[in-house]
Amino acid sequence: MITIDGGTGVITSNNKITLPVGSGAPGTVLQVQHGSTTTQSSHTSSTSYIDTTLTDSITPYSTSNNVHVLAVIQWDLHINGGQDGGLGFKLTRTVGGTETTLYESDDPYDVYQYSSSGNQETRAHKTIDFLDTSISTTSAATYKVYARSYNTTQQGVACQVGGAKSTITLMEIKG
Repeated sequence: MITIDGGTGVITSNNKITLPVGSGAPGTVLQVQHGSTTTQSSHTSSTSYIDTTLTDSITPYSTSNNVHVLAVIQWDLHINGGQDGGLGFKLTRTVGGTETTLYESDDPYDVYQYSSSGNQETRAHKTIDFLDTSISTTSAATYKVYARSYNTTQQGVACQVGGAKSTITLMEIKG
């Protein structure tokens, strides 16, 4: 049991923190869900989105609350000499079987690399920090991250290479 803003909350075995319904002032974090994956997802020669296997769900207490999504995705990019390459990302929310895109790369890519000679490989992390103010439900909402290649000439794109971890944190914020 924990006490926050005058209410008594509970930390469950899956690291979820919950507070009593109605507790806290606007902007108060009511619950936190945290997920991670080390499952590698990869593809080559395609500019369509792939499932990065990074996903988690939350059930809001009120339709007037928001969900803050913080996703940190490990990515890997292989390109041939004299080529360029990159990755774009997309964050979606699914409620009742309907998937809605919340964030999508403005450009064809969020990360970019060029090699003037020789093959190159780069591994790094991309952060998506998004406040979902349009959730308006008390049904379970599943958030998922996708990735796609910038072009079809790069050798390959992957996430969670070699057991690297990607994480997603969902925080319900009182509206």
